[in-house]
Amino acid sequence: MYNEEQAMNMRRVLVLVGVVGISLFVYLFWTDLVEATRIIRGVQWQYILVAVPIIFLVYLLYSAFYLSILKTLDASLVSIWRLYGLSLASAFVNAILPSAGASGVSFLAAALKRDGVSSGQTSFMQIARYMAIYTSYTLLLVVAIISLYMGDIGRLATIIAIAIAINIIIVTILGIYILYNKRAFNWFFRKLSKLIDSIARRLRKGKDLIGIDRMERLLNSFHDSASEAINQKIYLKQPFWLAFGVNLIEVSLLYLVFVALGSPVSFGVVIIAFAVANGAGIVTVIPGDVGVYEIAMVTILSISGVPLAVGISATLVYRVLHKGLVLPFGFYFYNRYLREIT
Repeated sequence: MYNEEQAMNMRRVLVLVGVVGISLFVYLFWTDLVEATRIIRGVQWQYILVAVPIIFLVYLLYSAFYLSILKTLDASLVSIWRLYGLSLASAFVNAILPSAGASGVSFLAAALKRDGVSSGQTSFMQIARYMAIYTSYTLLLVVAIISLYMGDIGRLATIIAIAIAINIIIVTILGIYILYNKRAFNWFFRKLSKLIDSIARRLRKGKDLIGIDRMERLLNSFHDSASEAINQKIYLKQPFWLAFGVNLIEVSLLYLVFVALGSPVSFGVVIIAFAVANGAGIVTVIPGDVGVYEIAMVTILSISGVPLAVGISATLVYRVLHKGLVLPFGFYFYNRYLREIT
């Protein structure tokens, strides 16, 4: 088990890696960063004002998604406005703790327990969100491939789009198999739990985030919820389209940022950059995926022919909008619901 000194050393290593990476990026691309600053100063604020309510609409759709899943599970129903506050609070938790979303699940489970929603149902609700977001993105990738092909953006960007689409299809098939096969299901989530805990021990003074005993209890409850939802396929249509709505709004928001900066780009390029950046953000252990997300997005935008300064400025404005607006509200709701839990 890792002691406090080892946990602190791990944090220092992560911070050092981040500082070195950012410093190297600044040194290599100083000219582009200066140009990006000039572009940001010329932002058209009327578009930014339009973007503000759109960001909060995303979390309203997340709340509607959670409610639709609870209905599918025939679970205790929770007010959509309570779910809205919890969505913002879990976003705050996930942003400050490097746990691949597990911290947000734990917080939601603890908060919804008083509403009669079991831990297994909450876990399924959250993982169903990720699966629906992931699979519904295929529809946008079709648009991206057509857009890239018609716009002659470049073969590499088109190949990346096709590769992501194939990846989603393969992962979806594997996910369905895991949900239907209880043995495969338990094996997968035990492995996932061990991976998350191994990372958590290095960052939380040797403490597990989930724990094998808790995972065993969750697995049985989770699989019952999953089986119940799968047997009611017709009721999963609404969550799927709500997830697609989230994807469409998020991508449109990023595109709106490019317009606000006076540098509109291909919608297909925006779709691909958003997909790669979010994929990179999921696997990082850095809280809030800061640095990894931005580098991934800027890289794909550059590969697709977007000037580096434009890509940097759009990515920074988008991230500041998202984090700067959501996290203060998330912090408020986190403290509000934390008092209920404790």
